[in-house]
Amino acid sequence: MSIKEIGIKYKANWKVRLVIFLFTSITYGGIMALMTYYMDKELFTWQYILFNAFFFALFFTFVFPTIMIKMGKGWNKKSQPTLEHEEEIIAQGPANFKKKYEMVGGKLLITNLGLIFKSHKVNFQAGQHNIRFSDILNIEPTHKFRWIKNQFMVHTQDKQHLFTVNDREEWIKEIEYHLRKSK
Repeated sequence: MSIKEIGIKYKANWKVRLVIFLFTSITYGGIMALMTYYMDKELFTWQYILFNAFFFALFFTFVFPTIMIKMGKGWNKKSQPTLEHEEEIIAQGPANFKKKYEMVGGKLLITNLGLIFKSHKVNFQAGQHNIRFSDILNIEPTHKFRWIKNQFMVHTQDKQHLFTVNDREEWIKEIEYHLRKSK
């Protein structure tokens, strides 16, 4: 049985890229301007600050995501989860999972028994987190920013589990399908 890959492509629309570009250029340019203002001498000219802010934002809006995608091709070969007897992986993809105050990077897997989040080894809160389909009450799409819709909340009896993923609608559709199938 082949494993379905979800959310491995970076799909940022022009609005998201524009927000990232503006935020990055204003922040970087602002830091350089503050450094110039609070130094005793003229550290940077305004033309230099604007030029650097523009190209820094351009790099982190377009070039950096492309490099990260190329470097992350082998993301699914590392950090294999511990599966129970007769548990099979149906779908998987990169995700972040909120543990207390940290968004832990790793991968989210849908199995025939539920969801598994397996973190990367470089996280402070590394490990595996399992959520059984029988424990899931509902799944709610959420977002941190109104224009970036990439989070969903899995509600169980005692907890709420927040995931940040690419292609949120595909994840929710796939999880709800297997949730209905398991009951």
